[in-house]
Amino acid sequence: MHCKNHWCVSRCVALICLAIAMWLIPALSLGADDNASPAEVMDAFNTAIDRGDAKAAASLLTRDATVFEMGLADRSRRDYEGLHLKLDIEFARTTTRTLVSRRQGADGSLHWILSLYKGEGTFEGKRVLGSTAETALLRQVAGRWRIAHLHWSTHDVLLEEAKPNAK
Repeated sequence: MHCKNHWCVSRCVALICLAIAMWLIPALSLGADDNASPAEVMDAFNTAIDRGDAKAAASLLTRDATVFEMGLADRSRRDYEGLHLKLDIEFARTTTRTLVSRRQGADGSLHWILSLYKGEGTFEGKRVLGSTAETALLRQVAGRWRIAHLHWSTHDVLLEEAKPNAK
């Protein structure tokens, strides 16, 4: 009888530990901890998109975040998650981008970051080569920096049908 109780207690402890780990792992995988700077939050957001982790990317946005992209506006995190985030992840899977420059500043609990990127790759059968300007406004929410506004503006230098490599 003692062994069965010991086994039951051990199993319960293991299940509780597993539940705690499952709760903690998503928070740890964000790449932006409580002490993360605004630039680190932006880098974690872009990394999450690059690796296809929509949940981690969305968690770095405020609930009322606005995202301006391609002349359209997503007026909340939920709106962005509904369509554009998926498209951004698809685009990131077939293209690469490199940070060219970044400027930033702050005023109280509001921080701005201006980043310029060069990008290239193939998307929807077309060769893409261009530059992107990213404006981000971050504000503190419960002591953590979160993205309140994003605006992407892209200039395609070359957009043509992708041609298979001749062998």
